[in-house]
Amino acid sequence: MRMLWRFLHQLETETVVWMIFLIFLKPNNVFKPNNWKEEGEKLLPKLVQLVATTDANCDRDYVSALQEELDNLKNNLSEREKVLQLLGCGKAEEKTFFTGGKLVTFQNAKTECANAGGQLATPDTAVQNKALQDIVNLYKKGAWIGVIAEWSKNRFVYLNRQPVRYTNWNKGEPNNEHNVEECVEMYTTGTWNDKQCNVERLVVCEF
Repeated sequence: MRMLWRFLHQLETETVVWMIFLIFLKPNNVFKPNNWKEEGEKLLPKLVQLVATTDANCDRDYVSALQEELDNLKNNLSEREKVLQLLGCGKAEEKTFFTGGKLVTFQNAKTECANAGGQLATPDTAVQNKALQDIVNLYKKGAWIGVIAEWSKNRFVYLNRQPVRYTNWNKGEPNNEHNVEECVEMYTTGTWNDKQCNVERLVVCEF
């Protein structure tokens, strides 16, 4: 209907009147040759008003339908978020953490997260650490985090080798027991522990 409205605006008045005459009226009992334009122009505002009103009604119906569809999508997303939380999913700031409950080595955890389009969960604020802890508590298993040791430099870094900005070490950690602890796990308490990398822990990815 909007296209018809624009089309009518582009036409000359006489042309529109002829359209009314040919489409809606019977030539043999309506216009006389000397007043067809005058009579037709009386009908033109009514036609334009009809087009505009119908167009507005269509717009309102379209917007209403879109709003209903949007509300349904929001409800569906809300329900799915609840399911994801049961599976092991949490949000914190700009990050989303997810686990399928699988226990793997540190290297395999990195690989699985990369294959899924994310990376190993790396909390770098207290808020993110708490969100990850909630998932760890759900499974009651320690989880790998994306922090590794550089003992030669006596520091811990992220997987991209940048120095860590936030830590939450358990009391007495890190201690590099037996000089083999180069990876980091999170306990169910939310605190961290340096750990040898070939043991299996919960894999949690961030997106």
